[in-house]
Amino acid sequence: MRLSLARHRNTDLYTAILINLSQGKEVANLALAGALPSSLPPLSASSFTLGNVRILAPAVLATTLLALTEAVSIARSLADRSGQHLDSNQEFICQGYPIL
Repeated sequence: MRLSLARHRNTDLYTAILINLSQGKEVANLALAGALPSSLPPLSASSFTLGNVRILAPAVLATTLLALTEAVSIARSLADRSGQHLDSNQEFICQGYPIL
């Protein structure tokens, strides 16, 4: 069922692309992104101000905890399959130490 839906969506996309190429984007009602820049932006140093740190800290903490929880969940699943014991606290310490 999923495969047939994916094929149907792709067919609509390909049809819109063909109409766009043959008759123009106004007829196909297909929005285009436009030209992409051909070069990378210049390198610059980030500005680390206390305000930026306050804004980004909750997202950084949430992302870190999510990554640690995912790693421990995978480790626990593998330990259960192989019949080994896993100390979750030790795993959190081992996974979190390199982040510091």
